[in-house]
Amino acid sequence: LPPCMPAMSTRASTFALVLLGAVATYGQPQAREELARGQRLWDQRLSRSAIAVLEAATRDRATAAGAWETLGRISLFKGWQQEGVFPGWHDETEYRTKAVDAFTAALAADPSHAGAAQGLQQAKAFAGAPGVIPPAAARPEVEATIGPRESPPIGEDDHSAP
Repeated sequence: LPPCMPAMSTRASTFALVLLGAVATYGQPQAREELARGQRLWDQRLSRSAIAVLEAATRDRATAAGAWETLGRISLFKGWQQEGVFPGWHDETEYRTKAVDAFTAALAADPSHAGAAQGLQQAKAFAGAPGVIPPAAARPEVEATIGPRESPPIGEDDHSAP
């Protein structure tokens, strides 16, 4: 220190540095708790609550990759898988791009995050899969005996009572 600076300023600057360090690390336990809470909420399939908590956890560098990966998993499920898991539910296609974006953000936060890399690969595979393939036409000899197939009117299905 220059001779013109009193010893008190050294103590004050040391205190300020310690205080800054404490403030910087204070957010990390909170972010880790938000990440864990968001994952618990998603385990219960409470997606709206999980998304809100996880979005807060993405703001901390210590938890960003994990939070983005979990958001990607939620979006992957909602965009491509929930229709096959929950009867009567439909895939929410707006989540498909969100899944790819979330996994990409997780890899930007931590390029070595294996779960995010696997999730991104899975999302890209789903995105590149062919759409629903229409049923094959009946063979001519079958069509001759039963007549041409007609699609049921919209709103009706094969399970309705006669």
